[in-house]
Amino acid sequence: MPYSTEKNKILIFLQKRLIKKLMLDQKNCKIVSEGDLQSCVFFHLRRFIDKEKLTKWHILNKLSMGERDTRKKFPDITILYMNEKGRKSFPVFLLELKESMNFRIKTAEQEMKKLEGMTKLYKDNLEQTFLIYSCLDKNKMRKVSQTDKILRGIISQKWKSWITPKTINVLGTKQYSGDLAYFDEKIKILRKFRGN
Repeated sequence: MPYSTEKNKILIFLQKRLIKKLMLDQKNCKIVSEGDLQSCVFFHLRRFIDKEKLTKWHILNKLSMGERDTRKKFPDITILYMNEKGRKSFPVFLLELKESMNFRIKTAEQEMKKLEGMTKLYKDNLEQTFLIYSCLDKNKMRKVSQTDKILRGIISQKWKSWITPKTINVLGTKQYSGDLAYFDEKIKILRKFRGN
């Protein structure tokens, strides 16, 4: 399969199917910390790449990126393309992940600045970068479309076509029809162990 076909398959997965899978993970209380979010993203990406038999694509966690003797950058997830002989490899997609109980604009701005810096450094090979922000913004009852709009507004004009922001907030969707009191109690118990 040609590189461009494989790349487009991954891009479509990142833009649509991954987000739906993460929403379901959040609804089932599988995302209680940023580490959980990273584990879920890695799990779904690995399953997709294995199922599609995309053998030249690799998912790396916290890859140290940058030239020797320079300050290193550590994207949360890097999707890297490597030809069969291993002579040519380059990052194609970068994912920066954030998880917090409530959506915080200041936190989103810091993550976006970090992602813009990495995009600038590696734009020669990058196809797209993503900021995935998982929260349970029940206090303000913002819709996912509203938080996605806020995130898009934070992106510098120069990088708007490079960075795709996505919010994971099951409470901000029409899809959530479960017992909210039960969900809140379960999340509260799970989060207690991490000190929040």
